Amino acid sequence: MGILELNKAKVAWLQQQFAVQQLENQLQNSISQLENLNGGKPITWYPWEFPILVPLTDPDGLWVEKLNSEPPLLQIRQDELIVQQKLQLEKLKVLPDLAAGFNRQGVMGAYYSGVYAGLSIPLWGSRGKVKAAHYQAAFQTQNSLSKLSLAKGKFDRDYRNYSFLLVKFADYQLTLTGLDSEELLLQAYRLGELSFLQYFQEIQFYRQAFDTYLEMQHQLYQSHTSLLKHQL
Repeated sequence: MGILELNKAKVAWLQQQFAVQQLENQLQNSISQLENLNGGKPITWYPWEFPILVPLTDPDGLWVEKLNSEPPLLQIRQDELIVQQKLQLEKLKVLPDLAAGFNRQGVMGAYYSGVYAGLSIPLWGSRGKVKAAHYQAAFQTQNSLSKLSLAKGKFDRDYRNYSFLLVKFADYQLTLTGLDSEELLLQAYRLGELSFLQYFQEIQFYRQAFDTYLEMQHQLYQSHTSLLKHQL
């Protein structure tokens, strides 16, 4: 190995050491953040305890689950229910109020009794309130439909994205696990068939491929959590 190649090897080694230290620092920062979110308690999970990613085969059923349990979607339906109840209340206010009963009074030692009845008609202004409540209910219905449509569109995109990534991830995983390239490269370097720089350049390709694999896995878990967060 010449002096120039040796110097390049030293620089490459320092770069890798720095990259490892950065990753370790990021890992510790992430653990600290998780412990803070966990009420200061230590995190006891390990990467191999993550659930196995599986296809989600019933999107319609999953959407119904989200409608019935996810707070933002429940709030949309609750807002519409409140407006409808307000409309019914305003309608009741414009109905005539009929009163009837039996009354007995005493005046100067004499007593008088009899049946009484009365009819109270609400002011005409109440009808305007009913009309306004109708408009508000109609607006809220359209607003709810629009919000639910946007939520359903996002759900459909997330579901398609998860299904697509899951297939590609499985293909990528199968290919990487069958290569065993790092071991072959190390043997070639030890036998002198590759210089250190050649070995380093070749192994970088497979390390980048593995980084891509981990990034795909990360995206899959995020997508999986987004689709199933109502079950947490």
